[in-house]
Amino acid sequence: MSDYLVIGEDGQQKGPYTFTQVQNMWDQGSLNGHLFYWTEGMSDWHPLSEIADRLETKTVSPITPHLSPTKQVVIQTNIKQGALIGGIVCFVLGLVFMCVSLLFFFIYGPLLLVAFILSIVAMAQGRVAGGVTLLISTLIVPPLVWIMMFMVGLGVVTNAIKNAAKNAEKARQAEMATNSETTNQPTKP
Repeated sequence: MSDYLVIGEDGQQKGPYTFTQVQNMWDQGSLNGHLFYWTEGMSDWHPLSEIADRLETKTVSPITPHLSPTKQVVIQTNIKQGALIGGIVCFVLGLVFMCVSLLFFFIYGPLLLVAFILSIVAMAQGRVAGGVTLLISTLIVPPLVWIMMFMVGLGVVTNAIKNAAKNAEKARQAEMATNSETTNQPTKP
């Protein structure tokens, strides 16, 4: 059998090798179909993939070492925005439920807690400015809104009490006026 010359991964000519040696290197994974070979009688170099079926031995290994390592593909996504966007959505929903009624604490409480946690996740993902802004907002804005809602509620209750007192006073004065009219009427003999 004639000797084979091979151009290796580094572009350098290697060999001469016997067919058995080429076959062993193919089985070990040091040669693949992208490399070129030459043997006596050939006019030019040919890819090893042309004789791959002859190079493969009868024993099949579970791993195919003759394949070249695949190139790792990095896909750029904007997934880092997810924590920040989710935190903002939870924060806004929490404030909406807080403004609807302070009694919805079982809804807005967890939403604001999730917004707080997602702000920390956003900072860990490199969205520091947005994460810090959301973190500070979740710590400062809800107590201020709660105080404002409490004051508004207290104002509404105070106004209702004042209006009820005014209405009661008017009713008392109207009753006294009707009572005084009935007592001031002359009696007929």
